Amino acid sequence: MLKSQHWSQHSLYQKKLLISLKLLLNSYRDRIEEYSDLINRLFYLNLYNAYKVLSPYYSNTGRPAKFQAEILRSLIAMVHLRIYSITTWVKKLKTDKVLAIICGFDPDDVPGVGTFYDFLNRFWIDTGKPSKVKTPIALICNHFLEKELLSG
Repeated sequence: MLKSQHWSQHSLYQKKLLISLKLLLNSYRDRIEEYSDLINRLFYLNLYNAYKVLSPYYSNTGRPAKFQAEILRSLIAMVHLRIYSITTWVKKLKTDKVLAIICGFDPDDVPGVGTFYDFLNRFWIDTGKPSKVKTPIALICNHFLEKELLSG
């Protein structure tokens, strides 16, 4: 189930990001500077239009899906940083406090690899035929970036 109240509002993400980065600035200045381009991109990337596109792929019943906006934002960050393995990405998020915060996660509560795959599996087009070809994560993320940039 994906309800609008479970999709984190962009303005709250921005406020939380600014507060968190200010608190981390003295200890993690180099990491924050290293990610400055990514921070800029994600700070202005409002994912609300993605909610409207993604919500039909979720059931209307059951437990609410958590961290969906954060997962999408982090996949966009992953592609930006040229990382193309979900497993490698999740390990990086769990060990890089600054990166987890930039993506909108609490550094102590980053979802596991399976949660990322669950998110992506909602959007595979199933033709009913076995196939070895999957849509690259980069294409999915770039699709949302293009839509957001065109509508923004």
